[in-house]
Amino acid sequence: MSSCADREAKDDAVSSHPSWEACKELCKVENGSLRALYTMVVLEATGFAMCIPVLAFFAIKELGLSPSQLGIVASANAASQLVGASICGRLSDSFGRRWLLLGSFIWSALNIGALSLTSNFTDFLIMRIFAGLSGGTTPLCQAFIMDSVGESRRPAFLGLFGSLLAMAFMIGNCLGVCLIVLGLERRSIFLVAAVFALLATLYGVIRTEESLAPQNRRPLWPIKTSSDAENPISSPRASTSDWETVNTGLVCVWVARFLQSFAFATLFTNYAFFIHRVFGWSDFHFGVIMMFAGVISATLQFVVYPLFGLHGKKGSAAACVVSSISGACACLVFPLPVVVFHLLAIILFVVSMALFDPAVPVLVSIFVGRSHLGFGNGIAIACRCAASILGPVTGGILFEKGLDIICWVVCGVYLLALLTSVGISLSPACTDDDQMESEPLLADKMKTSPSAGK
Repeated sequence: MSSCADREAKDDAVSSHPSWEACKELCKVENGSLRALYTMVVLEATGFAMCIPVLAFFAIKELGLSPSQLGIVASANAASQLVGASICGRLSDSFGRRWLLLGSFIWSALNIGALSLTSNFTDFLIMRIFAGLSGGTTPLCQAFIMDSVGESRRPAFLGLFGSLLAMAFMIGNCLGVCLIVLGLERRSIFLVAAVFALLATLYGVIRTEESLAPQNRRPLWPIKTSSDAENPISSPRASTSDWETVNTGLVCVWVARFLQSFAFATLFTNYAFFIHRVFGWSDFHFGVIMMFAGVISATLQFVVYPLFGLHGKKGSAAACVVSSISGACACLVFPLPVVVFHLLAIILFVVSMALFDPAVPVLVSIFVGRSHLGFGNGIAIACRCAASILGPVTGGILFEKGLDIICWVVCGVYLLALLTSVGISLSPACTDDDQMESEPLLADKMKTSPSAGK
């Protein structure tokens, strides 16, 4: 009897985990559009991940790029993403998420496929610049999710999103490694990856619906009418400017996003060169490392981060603190030329990313209102892109001076991120009416909508 009771208690504990609750909500028929979004992300991320172990070695071996040239390409891609993320995020606040999201997916498919046509540094640079102009699919996906679920459920759904993304990256890397072993040319792998992104786009066209309700949209430019001047209290919040929502907490989130991304980009831009020189590894080993990291990241984002998210702003801020500490510790182990220590460093870096990445959109949603989610999240992605512009160049310069120097610099950056994470914890949350804990899930909104009974 006692064993049965213990088993039932264990089952209840598992089922009450935020991620399991999110899975159950996602499986509801009414949440088909949100479920389709997750499916699209898995398909597109799987295709993109197939290119990760291939792309760097394609640039090194087939195009003959040097570390500095590879850094220039990475920086140029990040610069175009900065522009694209800022513009697309803001446009989505005015025109909705769906069509911008689908446009990003099809743009990704076209640019991945176009990599197979590159033959020199100039071609490669142009393709990567064009690839970044959509701003990426992730920020629009995150905004879509936050539109669809209430504030208290966002950590679980974004943790699930990050977990599926990590699993897709793991599967994609596995497929990429398998194709390499089978002898498929790197250019052909790009074409296979493009097919995955194209399938994701077609599926989204058929199954997704708009997530941002018309009443939550706002014009591109603040519109002030005579009635607004006579009665400013009755003026809609959607007419306010972007920068009226900026506060200390939001700035700290943006700065933390920049610092974390700068640290990662500085250290890992030349990762392929590092493992090739120190361990003699190739793109096969690169893919195995990525699969290893994907499993850990998926587990952490599904199991661990949602538990931080249960505690609201302070929980997500605490996740950022732990993330910064893990990153700083990883820098101390990373330069050691021993495989075991290298794997330990990779694990610590994965812990850092797995706790930080889903926390950023959650914290953005806490510090801004629903009508400004696209703007706030778009600037956060732009901060990541700005760091990705400076990081590769910095990493390329420091890499030629010595790995120890890079690691000490990056360790210092993580410590600065730790200070901004403390600032996030101390900053007051937004008191906007959009931030209601009782806000229903997408399925509940559909049940209560006027058209639900027709």
